[in-house]
Amino acid sequence: MKKILITATASLLILAGCGQKKVASKPGEEEVKITATLPILTEKVDENAVQKKRLEFPTAEDGTTTVQTLTYQGDQYLTFEIEVISPLTEELKKSVEEVGVAETNTRLKASLDEDENYKAATAVRGFTSNIEVLEDQRLKNLSTYNFQDLDLEGIRNNTYFQGSGIIEMSEVKPSKFLEVRQSNGAIVTDAP
Repeated sequence: MKKILITATASLLILAGCGQKKVASKPGEEEVKITATLPILTEKVDENAVQKKRLEFPTAEDGTTTVQTLTYQGDQYLTFEIEVISPLTEELKKSVEEVGVAETNTRLKASLDEDENYKAATAVRGFTSNIEVLEDQRLKNLSTYNFQDLDLEGIRNNTYFQGSGIIEMSEVKPSKFLEVRQSNGAIVTDAP
């Protein structure tokens, strides 16, 4: 028993003597202290903060521009806006020439109110759409999806939304969605 106690004590003394060697600083050398940060906590705070990202796509050959704004918190989508500004169709150009922008917008709204597909789409809970002719004679289509109230089943069953990608979007995390959009040519920045 004494041998074990003596051996253990000797081992502790040897190990204690093998600690880091203290070196005196040379004149002119600064001692650098390393401070630890907690990036995990910082990331958690960022994950819980509401994020708003602007996705701007390259202008299409016909002059159409698409800007999307995504608001999310962690892995939960809050809102998604799609703004598409495109050249006017010949029919709308002719209408603007004949009656002006204001009257063309009135007629466009009346026409949309009679369109069964458009009416069914705007009846879907959580979706809004505004289509108007701008003063610079371009067409602006602003669609907003409020994911807090969005009827995904209504979107799935409505032909107006075919090809919109909203259902697929809802099945992936916002970070993955942004990554895919970037790979498709979007420039992603923080939105104001």
